[in-house]
Amino acid sequence: MEGLDEGSAGIDTVSTTPGVSPYATGGGGFAFEWRAAAAYLARLLVGAGAPEFGDGRCVVSVAFQQAPEFPIDDLVVSAALPDESEPSLLLSVAVRRAPRIVSSDKETKKLVRNLVRAVMTAPTEGPERRWGLLLSGPQTHAKQLKKLADHAAVQMDAPGFFELIRTPGKFEGGIRGRLDQIERLVERALVDLDPDPADGLAVQETVWRMLSRLTVLMPRLESPDESDWGEVANSLIPVARSGDLPGASQLRDRLAVLAADYASKAARVNRSILRRDVHALLDTTERSYSQGWQALEHLHSRVLSSVRDEVTSGDGVRRLRLDRCGRCGSRNPAGPVRRPEARPVANGGVRNDPWLPAHCAAFRLERTTTLASR
Repeated sequence: MEGLDEGSAGIDTVSTTPGVSPYATGGGGFAFEWRAAAAYLARLLVGAGAPEFGDGRCVVSVAFQQAPEFPIDDLVVSAALPDESEPSLLLSVAVRRAPRIVSSDKETKKLVRNLVRAVMTAPTEGPERRWGLLLSGPQTHAKQLKKLADHAAVQMDAPGFFELIRTPGKFEGGIRGRLDQIERLVERALVDLDPDPADGLAVQETVWRMLSRLTVLMPRLESPDESDWGEVANSLIPVARSGDLPGASQLRDRLAVLAADYASKAARVNRSILRRDVHALLDTTERSYSQGWQALEHLHSRVLSSVRDEVTSGDGVRRLRLDRCGRCGSRNPAGPVRRPEARPVANGGVRNDPWLPAHCAAFRLERTTTLASR
């Protein structure tokens, strides 16, 4: 059956040499795992998000090797919205270079067992828990798994998901066959984790719960295609000391070295710790409170969208309008927002200068009547 070969993960663009790579079918392998971690550290450093977080969330911390609290523990990435004080999402990431997603593979059995354990132990309260499987570049098995996960995420229950995938002629044989492989892997994992045998419905329920919160990622981080590794460097140009690609590449490579050190210490790293550890490579004019301004601007836009910009008198004769030009309440692309200035007053104290540029008449009183009607 298509895609169900026992000897290959169906790698599309990444070539391997059997018997040489220490991570061809098992763990992520140090070089690849550190690059994967560095990509998340880069997002943490610049305050960026990623599609797998959704809803505009940004990375607020990256943790390494957090078992037994997290069964999937290569990386645990916390993400939050700009106006959230605590993370609303925890993404536990398993880094694997080229796993063979078949029921006979020893390393895949271990991976699925940990995923099932994560499903069974996930808290019902607190941040949303999701799982990620990060592989090296596009691969056939991973593409099939991703398609299954995408469909599971939009099906409200297990019976509907299995009925959809197994509808004759709706999906190619490789997709249906991959689901069969995963179902067998989950069934074995349940036997290992629970002495009471699970029936078929319980197995399918666990498969659906696992897939519906699984994100499959296939970045190009290593030879022969390092395009996404290059994008990591591009994203760091604004914060690199030299402000150019060579300086950003040096910063990116430093993040990969730090990832190895962090993993050996089971580190939990926020932006402050990371900035401290790469301080010598950072632009000294880049301020650590930039995320605070992003949160403030987010709140500002929400307030503006919920408040009318015009107040009318009861008789409808007079109107008070707030002129919200783009330079009044947000950061000017040509320069930073002017902060209120302290000015002396007669009693020896100080007062704050209004936070409005002189060129903008923020408030206008408009009369709709003529002199003759007064």
